[in-house]
Amino acid sequence: MEKARLVRLLGTVLDQELEEDDIFIIEDDREEPVSKISPAEFHDRLRFPLFEVLKYPYLLCYRDLCDLVVKALCKLQDMKQSLTVFEKYQGTYLLLVHPNEQVRRWAIDTAKTMKSVDRDTYYDLKEIFFCMFYIIELGISLDFPDLEPESYAGGVVQMLPSHLYDSQNKKNYWLGLFISFLQILFS
Repeated sequence: MEKARLVRLLGTVLDQELEEDDIFIIEDDREEPVSKISPAEFHDRLRFPLFEVLKYPYLLCYRDLCDLVVKALCKLQDMKQSLTVFEKYQGTYLLLVHPNEQVRRWAIDTAKTMKSVDRDTYYDLKEIFFCMFYIIELGISLDFPDLEPESYAGGVVQMLPSHLYDSQNKKNYWLGLFISFLQILFS
């Protein structure tokens, strides 16, 4: 139910922003479409749905919702309206190993700006860290079958689905884990 609501909400805002328009700004031999809504308004419409997904990371396990979150974060970055996060949401740490470089860079920059993970916060993030370490334990380059979407309905991320990490790029995965270690070690 919440997944469908968020898909509908994010889809509506993204469709409104990404609709083709006849008005373009031509600058330095580049054409850029004029946005239907201002970057600040776009940011404000997306902020709370994105916070909700980051707070409840099992929602990222649904590929269609995750794809919309990726589009939204990338579009915000392109508009120079990066999503600023002040709380240590589990989803932020989960996105440290995301295959999309722009999303992964956003998650790394966000994690670096937050204070280190203290003991109490660690217990809140433990589930996500275990999922990330579990992939390493099993072998990152293996192609694991994804769990059925219904298995995430209980709100628990048991295993990272394949769309949340790049099994072919170990370097980026280790970079995300390294940032996680830094957050834990220097608390």
